[in-house]
Parts: sequence; structure tokens; C-alpha cells
Amino acid sequence: MNEEEKKKQTQILSVKEGVLANISSGLADQYISPYFIVLKISSFGLGLLNAIPNILGPIFQILGSYLIKSIPRKKVIIIAVLGQAFIYFFLGLLTILIFYKFHINVYLLIIVFSLYVALGSIGGPAWLSLIGDIVEKEKLGNFFAFRNSMGVIGGTFAGVLAGLLLDYLKISMPNNLLYGFAILFALASILHFIRSFYFQKHYEPKFEVASEHYFSLLSFIKRLPYTNFGRFVILTSFISFAVNVSGPYYNLYIFIDLKFSYLQFLILSVITSLSSFFTFNLWGKLIDKFGSVSVLRASGFLISLVPLLWLFTIYFDRYTNFIFLIFVHIIAGIGWGGYGLAMNSFIYTSVSRPKRALCSSYHSLISGICVLLGSFLGSFLIETFKFILPFNSIMFASFISGLFRFIGTLMLLIFVKEPLEIKRSLFEAIKYRMVKLESFVVNHFGHFISEGGLSRIFSMYRKSKK
Repeated sequence: MNEEEKKKQTQILSVKEGVLANISSGLADQYISPYFIVLKISSFGLGLLNAIPNILGPIFQILGSYLIKSIPRKKVIIIAVLGQAFIYFFLGLLTILIFYKFHINVYLLIIVFSLYVALGSIGGPAWLSLIGDIVEKEKLGNFFAFRNSMGVIGGTFAGVLAGLLLDYLKISMPNNLLYGFAILFALASILHFIRSFYFQKHYEPKFEVASEHYFSLLSFIKRLPYTNFGRFVILTSFISFAVNVSGPYYNLYIFIDLKFSYLQFLILSVITSLSSFFTFNLWGKLIDKFGSVSVLRASGFLISLVPLLWLFTIYFDRYTNFIFLIFVHIIAGIGWGGYGLAMNSFIYTSVSRPKRALCSSYHSLISGICVLLGSFLGSFLIETFKFILPFNSIMFASFISGLFRFIGTLMLLIFVKEPLEIKRSLFEAIKYRMVKLESFVVNHFGHFISEGGLSRIFSMYRKSKK
């Protein structure tokens, strides 16, 4: 088997491994917040649950970036995945002990889950580097779109089964609900063990990193305002800050304030996954055609709209809220699907192969710090305004989050450029279509519109842009 065939085989294995990872996520990761809510965690505790993994993860990711200098990338990935398998097995055991009335501090459980995230992060740079050698640069958008689509199918199916199990236990055997979570953690552990076997079959091209490709975090930070990738890091990290002002607390709002069931929570999660699934291929094609930054901007506006739409839930009853949030989660799924793909594609096309893993790690660390700050700000707003506002303080945090997201996306529009030469940006393509539509309307419906009015507006717009 020649090198090209080995790469094709590894791409197929990567898709299969990605499906297993998403199934594991659908069974366990997706239900971590509900698990801690069952344990009666506070809003501050939920903030920590969101913040600590997002700090430990990048730190371990940087460690992983240095490990690939001396350890084969495939070996680093396998060790990380096996570590995740053992962590979920251990978390399942702790959950059984809690069921049998052993007192286990909830913050210990947060640390255990944070280690799960951290171990996965160790393998992140190795995987990022390996896939960059396996997939041709111009096909990355379509590859990630296909891999993510297959993963969403598996993750959605797993999430449905997990949600049905938890809802059944909550209704018929509420005292055994923790047993349900223990089962889910055990299944996730098994799936991570299987993933490690798929990674053993991956082809690993020869990889050497020169010492000059490694640089300190301080030197990276100093250059951030002066490079296109640096501005990308700053602004996407700011968006991460904005997202986490409200993001960690929506599940608390859903279960405690809106009093949704696990089945309703499951339906909303599935809606998000399916809306991402049905648009992955479109986003991938748009990235390959118009560039990752154009898609980053378009999807950024969608995810900025989502927290503002959540505000309407304070006016509706429980049934109307559920129907309305289905619509909101469709927008969220479309937006986050494009945003995630565009982020990956931008990193691959902006950073040279030897520096990719380390730059990605530093980006994750800065973003993780912003996640921590955003979570604490959200918790502060929720607790401070809990008894002051005439409506739920989580929705106030949601408003602040939406405002900050819009600011970050607007700055992306201004300060970050496409890393590759693209014939036409997505926004220019949309503007081109609008001009064509204008021409059609004027030519065919001129007697309804003052002749040349739209043309003058567009002409003024073009001159102002110049």
C-alpha cells in the first residue's frame, strides 16, 4: 500500500473514530450539566464546571504540543484517549458510591471531569498535526464537514437513547436516576477504549519539528495585535468570553425555571445537532469557495442572535417556550456548525505545519482564560441581580452575552482577513446577488419603484466603501 492509499485509509478511520467520539459525547458529555444539576449544584458551581476544564484543557494542550517533539503523535493520541476511558469509568464508580449514600464532594467530581477534558486536550495538538498531514489543504473544509456530519448522526442517536433512559428513570424510578448516569459513563468509557484501537491503525507520516518552531507564550502574546492570526486569536477568544457569560447557565434555566423534562432537553439538543448536520456540507463548500473568515463572520452573527432570542422566554408559558426554543436551537445549530468548521479551517490555512500544534494550543489557552472570565462574570451577574430585576437574572446575562457576541463579530468583520487568496468573499457574493436582484426589480417592476432609487443607494454604498 503506497502513501496515498494509507492516507485515504486513515481518513476513513478518522471518520469512524469521530463517530465513536460523538456517540460517547452524546451519551455522557452532553449530560454532564444535567448530572450536576441532579446533584443540586449552585450557579457558581456550574460556572466552575465550565471554567476549570477550559483552563486545564489548554494547559494540557500546550503540554501535548511539546510532547510531540519527542513522542510519536499517534502514541500521544492513544494515551490521551485511554486516559479518557479510565476517567469515565472512575466517574461511573463515584456515581454508584453517591447512589449508595457515600458523601463525595461535588467539587471533587468537577475536578475528575476536568481531568477528562485535560487528557483529551493532551492529544489535541497531535491529532491536529496528524490530520493536517493526512488531508490535502484545499479539501479540509469538505473533510471536516463530512466527518462532523457522520459524527452528528451518531451523537444524536446516542443522545436520544440517553435522554429516553434518564426520562424513564426520572418518571418511573426517580431514586435510581443516578444509576442511569453511571450506565452512561460506563458506555462512554467503553467507546473511548474502542477509539484507541482505531488510532492504532492510523498512518503517521514522518514528522520532525525544529527547535526554532517552538516559541514562548509571552512572545506569542506580544505579536498578537500585529498579525492576522493574532487578531483572529484575540477576537475569537473575546467571543468565547461573551458566549460563556450565559452559555453555562442555560441548562440550569431549562431545568429549574422552565421545568423542562429530560425528553424536552433531549429534543432541543437533537434539534441543534440536526440543524448543524444539514448545514455542515453547505458550510464546508462555502469555506472552500469563499474562505473561512467569510463563514466565521456569517456564522458569528447567527450565534450572536441566539442569546437575544432567549430573552423572549420570560414572556411565554412553558408550552410556548418549548416551541419557541426549538426555533432558537435551529439557529444555534446552524451558527455553531459553521463557526466550528471555519475556526478549524482558519487555523489549518493560516499556520504552517510545524507551528500549527503550538499556535493552536496557545490559542486554546487564551480562549480558556476568556471562558473562565466569562463564566465568572455570568455567575456574578446572575447572583447580583437575582433579587433586583423583575425577570430571571440568567436572561439578563443572556442579553449581555448577545451584546458582547455582536461586538466581537463586528470586529472580526473589520480586523481579520482571509488567510488564503479567495476570488470573492461570501459577503461580496451576497452583495453581488443583491445588485443582480436590484437590476431585475428595476427592469421588471420599475413602475412600482422610483427609477434608479435603489441604484443610487447602492452607488453611494460602493463609494463609501472605497
